[in-house]
Amino acid sequence: MSWSEGYFTDVNYTHGYYRQLNPALLRLAVLAGGFSPPQHTEYNYLELGFGQGVSVSFHAAATGATYWGTDFNPTHVANARELTATSEACAHLSEESFCEFAARADLPEFDYIVLHGIWSWISDDNRNTIVDLIRRKLKTGGIVYASYNVYPGWAPYIPIRQLMSLFKDKVGEMTGAERGISGAVQFTRDVFTAAADYYRDVPAMARHLETLNTRDTSYIAHEYLNADWKISTFADVSVQLSGAKLSYVGPTRLLEHIAPFRFTPDGQKILSQIGDPVLKETTKDFLTNQIFRCDVYVKGARRIPHGEFLRLWSEQLFVLTTHKNDLPKEIDLPLGKIHLHEKVPRDVINALSESDYAPKTIARLKEHPQLAPTRIEEIIETMNLLVGAGYASTAQVPTPEITARCKKLNRHVGGRALLVREIEYLASPITGGAINVPHICLLFLNAIDGGHSTTQDLTLYVWEFLQSIGERMRKNGKPLESREDNLASIAPLAERFLTSTMPMLKALQAI
Repeated sequence: MSWSEGYFTDVNYTHGYYRQLNPALLRLAVLAGGFSPPQHTEYNYLELGFGQGVSVSFHAAATGATYWGTDFNPTHVANARELTATSEACAHLSEESFCEFAARADLPEFDYIVLHGIWSWISDDNRNTIVDLIRRKLKTGGIVYASYNVYPGWAPYIPIRQLMSLFKDKVGEMTGAERGISGAVQFTRDVFTAAADYYRDVPAMARHLETLNTRDTSYIAHEYLNADWKISTFADVSVQLSGAKLSYVGPTRLLEHIAPFRFTPDGQKILSQIGDPVLKETTKDFLTNQIFRCDVYVKGARRIPHGEFLRLWSEQLFVLTTHKNDLPKEIDLPLGKIHLHEKVPRDVINALSESDYAPKTIARLKEHPQLAPTRIEEIIETMNLLVGAGYASTAQVPTPEITARCKKLNRHVGGRALLVREIEYLASPITGGAINVPHICLLFLNAIDGGHSTTQDLTLYVWEFLQSIGERMRKNGKPLESREDNLASIAPLAERFLTSTMPMLKALQAI
């Protein structure tokens, strides 16, 4: 077999950042599950299959740790190394296979080992290699993050993948990667549309086919077209990882802890009657039609008493990552909505926004006059909600070195935004990770660096930039033709950037 071991490498992976890989969020996930999280500021962190390296590069810049990683696509590795070199972060990134990397004699013991998505796309031999690496090189008390496609949610889509993959192997190879992927999507859609009974009887598959038209070829290639492609159950994965002495402690998606909005009363009753943890967690997936799991495991997991649980939460720093004026009125969950204008969420948000959004511990929130009568458990539940929905984050007190690295990386990202639309994130020394910043906001930042400061100035800057590269703003998917229409489309975005986005980026020390 070739160096790629059946993994699709003709099209490079997307430039995504995955906040669930943030070590601080992983520690919070352990705590939210009722277990003792590791307490450290210096640690060794390993990401297996890091793709374009956005996550590992931003985390290396924004924390005080040593980062390791491997990805056997040399283009990915070159991109990741450029990002880490820009920030001068401490990172050792290689283009070795998992087997080659695991055999290295210079590997330290790791506090974190993470693998995002790759478990579903690699061979059984590689899974065994990873389990053995974790067994040998993860410290006692160390954390493993593993995300993967799961039953039953993926079940209706398996025929789509099988037909697309066959088309790519038999026909697509002759048309080139990009055309082969788009051809595979169109062929599969034509086949299942013509198969009227199948299309009618499996509506979930029909809806999924429609969404593929909105996905770029990079996503489709790496999600569907690898030679190895396996859907698992939680039971399958937990049994395999138990070979590395790992215990499941909970999800990184904190909203999954809000049971009344996730399971029906009948579902909650069924779960309450299950004693075995593996059966219980697998049953949750079937009750919710889970399609993708984001799991945290610990080597030597230790449950903590309620008093220690409350103490650790009380000491944790948090920060809003969204301006309070941009927060939605409610958060949609599978079985209902949680309204953020209700007293406790509203008071927590207002308290977090004070002092220019400076990070605050839950203990400090509890001392706020508006929250003093509130039970600390309610404040913890609200932070679970805000962090889980992506509107808040754990926070840290950054060192000058961390702040300097983030500034270097962010200058590089801003400069790249004038050349290509790839990375839409900025590193935050406050969150220890990245903040999503749309491409147009990166352009606004470049305008401000150039001395522009008003809504009109920023609007004209972006319009002139779009003209220079032959682009236009879009409405309903169609480019706007006139200058007036483009300016009218840009202006409210510039105003929002100045009034809410930029203040938040300053608070998070991303600018």
